[in-house]
Amino acid sequence: PICNRHHRNRRGPSDRGIDAAPRGGERKDTTMRIRGNGLDPVCPAGWFFKTSVTLVAPDGQGNVIASSEPIDVRLDTEQYFAEQGVLLYREFPKFAEEAQGRLSLGGVVAIWRRFSWTPPDGVPVKQLQLYATRGGRGYTATATSSSSRWYEFEEEFHNILRSLTISAITDDVILDDVILEWPDD
Repeated sequence: PICNRHHRNRRGPSDRGIDAAPRGGERKDTTMRIRGNGLDPVCPAGWFFKTSVTLVAPDGQGNVIASSEPIDVRLDTEQYFAEQGVLLYREFPKFAEEAQGRLSLGGVVAIWRRFSWTPPDGVPVKQLQLYATRGGRGYTATATSSSSRWYEFEEEFHNILRSLTISAITDDVILDDVILEWPDD
């Protein structure tokens, strides 16, 4: 599905973080909220699932990837944020953290960081990444564009990330005794 939103161009850079209030109050121009991706596989006993959804800008030059993965239930958001930071420093060439903060996503506290790095193709990238944990799952959402085009996407990235909700995963997504019967050819 395509998300139909009224696009507002942003003029000029800002040091506002994602936790700053949206300009002009709450946006009310969303015409579709994505609740699922239309795929509902059965997760066999003992298996685990990772989920992700990717939103791509009309010109393909910006995107947001939101994902969840199983984590140790004892891991809180602070620890998850710290662990992911270690990975970023280790794996991203020329990694430079620019800012960080906190925000609430429907009552779930998330921690965000904005950073830049340079992939092997040599084109500097800027990303805004937020992290949260709930019920033994780690949630990450990453907004990405080239550093040179960041300010074209920044406000929309903030709006998308602020619109995220984190729902509890229920046990009924895992079915122990499902038998799949295939028709005979």
